[in-house]
Amino acid sequence: MGTPLKAEEIAGRPTGPASTRRVLVDDEKMQVTYYNFAPVEETGWHTHPYDYVVVTFDQGQFELQTTDGKVNRIGSNGLNHNLVRGGMRH
Repeated sequence: MGTPLKAEEIAGRPTGPASTRRVLVDDEKMQVTYYNFAPVEETGWHTHPYDYVVVTFDQGQFELQTTDGKVNRIGSNGLNHNLVRGGMRH
């Protein structure tokens, strides 16, 4: 997997004051980060170097927009997960 990302290297931190971000695991094999976004909050454009999984716990929806203009609306009625491939600017 290469050199793991450290908390200060993660791009796409939530920009609003109501967000919560906490690194739960950060070792040589994986990183697990907890995010809690406020409604209509945005991260800004960013790219993750590795594949990652988004796990949603509550009801709601978020949008994943890519530079080609496509918008993927990811909804959840509780516990759900989605795989996002690394290297995709969104």
